[in-house]
Parts: sequence; structure tokens; C-alpha cells
Amino acid sequence: MSGTDCRERLEEDRLNALQALNLLDTPPSESFDRITRMASQIFNLPISAVSLTDRDRQ
Repeated sequence: MSGTDCRERLEEDRLNALQALNLLDTPPSESFDRITRMASQIFNLPISAVSLTDRDRQ
């Protein structure tokens, strides 16, 4: 399998997992808020974010 084929397969797998988890178009989540607060503290940053990106939107 070529590098391009592998990347395309990984991208398809990622998109399928994102769809299966039903995380897009959901209300704000305390779980994600906790993750971003923890990341900010660990890396000593003023802000952090979780971005869920599908094929056509972020």
C-alpha cells in the first residue's frame, strides 16, 4: 500500500469513527470543557480547544 493510499484509508477511518460517535452538532459538553482546561494547565497556556473536523466542516 502506498503512502497516499494509507493516508486516504486513515482519513476514511477517522471520518467513519467521527460519524459513528455522533459528536458533531451536539450541545457544549462538560467533558470537552474539562479536557481543554486540563490541556491549558498541563501546557501552561491561556486557552486550548477541541476541534472535530469532518469532510466539509469544522
